[in-house]
Amino acid sequence: MFPTVVEEMPQFPGGDYARIAFLKENIKLPDNWPPDSITGKVFLTFLVDEKGNIKYPCIMRGLNPILDSIAIATIRKMPKWIPAKQRGVPVRVQFDLAIKFGQGHEYKFLNVIEQEIINDLSSTFKEEDSSIIISPFVVLPIYNSNQNIHELTKKYGFIKRQLKNFSKDTLLLGKNNYFKIINPDSLIKYQNIPHDTAMLIRDPVMSAVEKHYGKSSICHFNKIVFSRDRDYALVGYGIYCGFLCGNGKTVIMKKINNKWILLDTLITWIS
Repeated sequence: MFPTVVEEMPQFPGGDYARIAFLKENIKLPDNWPPDSITGKVFLTFLVDEKGNIKYPCIMRGLNPILDSIAIATIRKMPKWIPAKQRGVPVRVQFDLAIKFGQGHEYKFLNVIEQEIINDLSSTFKEEDSSIIISPFVVLPIYNSNQNIHELTKKYGFIKRQLKNFSKDTLLLGKNNYFKIINPDSLIKYQNIPHDTAMLIRDPVMSAVEKHYGKSSICHFNKIVFSRDRDYALVGYGIYCGFLCGNGKTVIMKKINNKWILLDTLITWIS
């Protein structure tokens, strides 16, 4: 058995964007395969060795013998990965991956402008806390019950319905210039660690992050809302350090000279 979680998980060259693009381009169904005849995911596991080579791909849970063989063949065609590291030393690690067939769910990445906004906002609290690591998932809308909707619409040009209606999609953050982002596959594993919430002991997600990344708090960003002319952005974030432990802000940002600047802080919270 090989480790499944280390400090730095292996990465497909070019990151998650490139991995998704590779799978879309290289998964080839037979010409006579009925469209959407079988939908779902094939769950695989494989070894990424110290040099980034893919070895021993196998099915953990399959869909259909033909789809399973296509999934294995696609994994074998992958280029060398960037190997995992433990304490800065390349190590071999077992990596789990799901390949989707049909119309199953797929994460969307934040667009370029949203990435820029989160990156520029991150720069404002980099000096405050070096213990932060960023969640790759952008899930929650901005909590707006304490906001002055009238001021946001009149002063900054936000549209009222945008402040109340949000998509339910989970979005993926691809990069950050100031903080490391947790590997999405690792975070999903951490979130599945069983824990006893009744005892309110140390959050198992935070324990795993501290063990494998050496960080003591996770920053989660909320979904971004733009003003009508897109000159302003309403952005929220929370920095969590465990059960009932955290702080965060909701802010207004404006693009000035090709950089998104923190213009005003609307809400500050702490627990």
